Amino acid sequence: MTEPKETFFIVEDAKRTIELTVSPDKKAGYKVMRDNQVIIDQAVSYPE
Repeated sequence: MTEPKETFFIVEDAKRTIELTVSPDKKAGYKVMRDNQVIIDQAVSYPE
């Protein structure tokens, strides 16, 4: 992943919607970290 577009801190239970725009033949991704540990590292391809 390159530089993040958005970084935010959650200090209590919260729901967050992440909208990804994927260009044709490209991938988009997101990463969720807690206490410097990766919880989710997901990549999504352009829909067929």
